[in-house]
Amino acid sequence: MQTQTVQFDPAQYLRDGYSLVKGVFTEEECLAFKKVLLEEIEEGKRQLEEENKHGGSTSYDRDKAADVPRGIHKGMLQDISHRKQYFMDIAKDERILAVIKPILGDQLVMYRSLSVFKPKGYPQPVGWHQDMAYWKGTDKKISVWISLDNVDKATGAMQFIPETHDKLIGDTEIQNEVFSIVLKDKHVDLSKAVTAETQRGDVVLFHANVIHGSGENETGKDRYTLIYTYQPASDQSHHRGGPPIVVC
Repeated sequence: MQTQTVQFDPAQYLRDGYSLVKGVFTEEECLAFKKVLLEEIEEGKRQLEEENKHGGSTSYDRDKAADVPRGIHKGMLQDISHRKQYFMDIAKDERILAVIKPILGDQLVMYRSLSVFKPKGYPQPVGWHQDMAYWKGTDKKISVWISLDNVDKATGAMQFIPETHDKLIGDTEIQNEVFSIVLKDKHVDLSKAVTAETQRGDVVLFHANVIHGSGENETGKDRYTLIYTYQPASDQSHHRGGPPIVVC
């Protein structure tokens, strides 16, 4: 991994509940990350096909880290850091930790890791939601969304409603989307929505409660990401079974 100075304003993040940090990783690094990710996605599809050939799993253990990726057909590969050490090493990169530490402190653990991807022409949007609707532990969690492609609104960029991270709303409904627990429309003021368009290597940080979503990929371009969620070591919750991984 390379080292470089990352410019980040914690005050803006604390005000809005999200922040776009430019140029954390190089374009060359991101292309390398994406190459390994694509290989892991193909392996995940193979695992799922193999299970389906044998009649599928009789039970689904949500506490098992790096299980057969049953959500992969929806554009999501969970537990990437548990699947491959390569992705765990990225999670511990000092350039990421440099922007997390000013907010969460020096002792950090990882709550989860995944990739949410939208290949060319992928029609699936991600509805407006708050991550804490799915999660355990405290809301003192920051997700780091690493852009592996150049992403704009047409390719399904992240969208946020600023200053909505003060509480978990909880008034939700179930939809058939990548993340199915979405907020009811009355809680989302679309006039305040901001689109976080990114270049390869940019990183978006966002709070566990901030309202966010993304549109479908309407183009012939890829949109692949890596997402890591961090929390203070005082919070020992984990989205699957077992303790969280210490990263700092």
